[in-house]
Amino acid sequence: MIYVIGDSHAGLFNGYEGLDRNNAIQPQYGVDYKLENSKFIRLCNKQNKFNLFNKNFTSIRTGANTAYNMITNVDLVDEIVTEYNIDKKKDYIVFCYGEIDTRVHVGAQEDSGKHLTDIVTEITNKYFKFINRYKDKGYNIIVWGVIPGGSFENSAHPRYAKPADRNRVSKLMNELFYKKCNELNIEFISIWEDLIKIGNYHHYFIDSIHLSYSACKELIQAKFKHYINE
Repeated sequence: MIYVIGDSHAGLFNGYEGLDRNNAIQPQYGVDYKLENSKFIRLCNKQNKFNLFNKNFTSIRTGANTAYNMITNVDLVDEIVTEYNIDKKKDYIVFCYGEIDTRVHVGAQEDSGKHLTDIVTEITNKYFKFINRYKDKGYNIIVWGVIPGGSFENSAHPRYAKPADRNRVSKLMNELFYKKCNELNIEFISIWEDLIKIGNYHHYFIDSIHLSYSACKELIQAKFKHYINE
């Protein structure tokens, strides 16, 4: 099994896109749980429709976390790893963070006078301190690259309201993520370049931020072909 732990973009991997697209985004903690006092409480008699559509992936949304701050959320991720009984030999963990950084965090840091390259380098170093913690524990880790920017987004920092501007950041971020993965012998998988090559790629989205699984299914299958069962 491939467990995708991430922000709302982890929902790309659940395969669910209902008729009401407002309900297509993976709820936090995988629907089957609620979180009380940093512990998961299993919710009985609830069918997790989000895990019925793609047998290869279990997506677990932790909330609106940034790559920058995940090192402060290890207790939460430790609880997920324990509750889902993720196997160090058979399973994979895909960490899926960074899009919120491109849309919000980077612009705020630039406002304080920092240079873009320095900001993204700091994000990368903090994120991989978090990621390497689980690699050192013996888990099979994959890093999912940041996706291209969706259409205009009102919640974005004013510097990055336009997708082309966010794509400058996500391109740099993916380059640094890829470099760090090579240093640490961690798999890096991304569809950023595949979508950018298409040109006008916004029909691959279900809203102004999130990609559509049905639109990206073939890309995902190709990128994860060594890890999934057809």
